[in-house]
Amino acid sequence: MEDILVVAATKKEIKASFYNISLPSLKMGEPAKITLWKRNITLLVCGIGPINAAIFTERVLVTKKIKGVINIGIAGSFDLKKIPVGSLTLVTKEIWPEYGLKTREGIDPKGLKYGLTKLKDGNIIFNEIHIPTKENFLKMGLSFKNNFYTTTSLTVAGVTGTLEEAEKLKKSYNANIENMEGFAIAYVCLIHKIPFIEIRSISNLVGSRDTEKWNIKRALTSLKDALKIFEV
Repeated sequence: MEDILVVAATKKEIKASFYNISLPSLKMGEPAKITLWKRNITLLVCGIGPINAAIFTERVLVTKKIKGVINIGIAGSFDLKKIPVGSLTLVTKEIWPEYGLKTREGIDPKGLKYGLTKLKDGNIIFNEIHIPTKENFLKMGLSFKNNFYTTTSLTVAGVTGTLEEAEKLKKSYNANIENMEGFAIAYVCLIHKIPFIEIRSISNLVGSRDTEKWNIKRALTSLKDALKIFEV
């Protein structure tokens, strides 16, 4: 039976998601297996950032039989009034805003005239990946029981550190949340033609270093509700 691969950047995110389950030892880059509601699940702590996420997800996909991949973790919201701290979000589009040619107006993803890859249908992937969430839930045999916020997410290697930069990104990409691994994992799954789902809970306001705008503990607590997708 093929496994579902659950990838998170840190042990804390895995442990928060599977809070009531006895887990094996979790080491970065080393897959660990559990069974939940008669489902075989492989857990992977990939480490922080798009490079770690891509490398270690790829390593699992080429060595194990995986029917689908779920990236789970915390993220920042560009607007806490619309998507407040503690919210669970389901990503329908991933964007890599750091890919392309840097110009005075910003980064042009098509400025280099080369995309990341060309799909068989002729479409070229530059800096955006659309995620067919409902279709992927069905392919993985998962239950769509949560009231998710559906979001467009930016994946960055460097976390946005000012409100001014956050506002620019929000306007340029019409983004809702920011994370550090989603695009990389989505891209690896796209190459392997494996269904992908990304679930993020909100921990902070993007760009703010004000601790009053951060609540990682609450975001981690919210992740336990994401487990409902595994119920049979």
